[in-house]
Amino acid sequence: MKYLNQLRQQLEDNKIIAIIIVLFLTIKLFFLFRFHTLIWDEAVYIAMGKYIYSLGQQGILEIIRPIGLPSIFGLSWKLFDNYIVIDEIIELLFAAGSIILVYLIATKVFNKKTAIFAALLYAFTPLFFLYAGYFLSEIPSTFFILLSIYFFIQQKYISSAIAAGAALYFRLPQGLFLIIVGITLFIEFIRKRKFSKTVTNGLLYLFFFFLILSPYMFINYQLYKDETCCLSHALFRPLILASYHQNNPADALPTITFLEKMYNAFYYLIIFLKHNILLIFGFFGIILFFTKRLYKTTNKTFLFVFILISLLYYSIIANKQERFGLVFLPIFSIFAAYGLISTYEKLSKKSFKIAFMVFVGIIMIILLSIDLNFYFWRSAESPEIIKDYYQYYVGKQVDGVILTTDPVPAAYTDAAFHPFYESIDEGIVIINRSMPNINIDASMLKGDINTAYAENSTLPANIFAVIFSKHAFYCAPGDAVCRQKIDVLFSAINSSMKNVFQKEYYGNTYYIYEKK
Repeated sequence: MKYLNQLRQQLEDNKIIAIIIVLFLTIKLFFLFRFHTLIWDEAVYIAMGKYIYSLGQQGILEIIRPIGLPSIFGLSWKLFDNYIVIDEIIELLFAAGSIILVYLIATKVFNKKTAIFAALLYAFTPLFFLYAGYFLSEIPSTFFILLSIYFFIQQKYISSAIAAGAALYFRLPQGLFLIIVGITLFIEFIRKRKFSKTVTNGLLYLFFFFLILSPYMFINYQLYKDETCCLSHALFRPLILASYHQNNPADALPTITFLEKMYNAFYYLIIFLKHNILLIFGFFGIILFFTKRLYKTTNKTFLFVFILISLLYYSIIANKQERFGLVFLPIFSIFAAYGLISTYEKLSKKSFKIAFMVFVGIIMIILLSIDLNFYFWRSAESPEIIKDYYQYYVGKQVDGVILTTDPVPAAYTDAAFHPFYESIDEGIVIINRSMPNINIDASMLKGDINTAYAENSTLPANIFAVIFSKHAFYCAPGDAVCRQKIDVLFSAINSSMKNVFQKEYYGNTYYIYEKK
């Protein structure tokens, strides 16, 4: 009874955030049972979960991805028939938890008014609202980063370090947070000159951060010790290989003209304003950070450093994707809420304040309408490509490993898959080494990091089928050699195996081959 009374009191004190969470989840859950067509990365995380829980007998492995999200999705696969619905509920819970943490952080660092608007801005910014229903790592990893921030601002450094380490189990670039913490502690040392305390806090943070990561590094060592040159390469092999994708040309923006360079540099700020014009108050909030000398307090400095370093990193790397902005959107929403509240309080006349809040309310209604529109693409039934192509081997006997240029079939089919889609050079190496009856001339291979991985890895030998689509391989515009390699690879597979499926979807042709 005592705990129920405490819970009731908490709800009464924070009824607005409770309403926001209920509204958010109600809208999201309303569309839960419409068909969720899996995209590439979602399928990888689900298939990796199968790989983990079947000890490699089913699913797929991409070593550049950490094991946190696959471990959760794999458990739902083991426990539930309709695991895709369960996975979406899990993602929604991470999203709801992130909204609550934004509210709690803003309450601690600023005030309750700012916290309410920060939660509203974050929850109903279409960028967040859309991806809250995807099976991707940005929101779960950001949940743990927000949890780490919440502990840090209360000077609970051990708890903060554990939460920050946990974030890396979901997304490797979240390791950037360790640098943010280091910069903040250094600024605090400069300000207060407490050398012993700062060093102690820093060492404690490092120790528990890497302590929580030690099981993951041990697994890496056991898996890759025979494929690498040294201890550090085995321990950090996923991170080393993943670093290549920072400059993934397939997701890079053109930077030839001056305008293209400016768009590339300010990509995420432009994306934020494109999705939610109210986030423009984030710039005002940052200006106030300096004009009101908010940098004199460690917690506010910590949030600013987080925005600065995150924005710099994601703006510098060539790989630009809207969803990467989800990593620092919550803290930017807090600054936007602070700027919005400060603007409201600066208005002298009551009529101006009313007009301002009406404007904000209209924008929020428009955002909510946009959020609902995001679900029009979700059909009541599965698309033809899923039933015919992605689920081709569902219910069929699969005697061996399926090589694939597309991970989506591995999410629907309980069989063993091996990817060969990171680059065309890697694909040629994998086909040559896995299928003795195919021997493609590899003299033109570039030998990039993915090719080197394939050449030094243990590859499957018992190949049952090959799932193939030419468009899975990226070629730079005008790269005739790359396209020639794809044609050579396709011809080799087509002439050496039996074609059992061929159909065009959305302008691309998809093939399935089996051994003769």
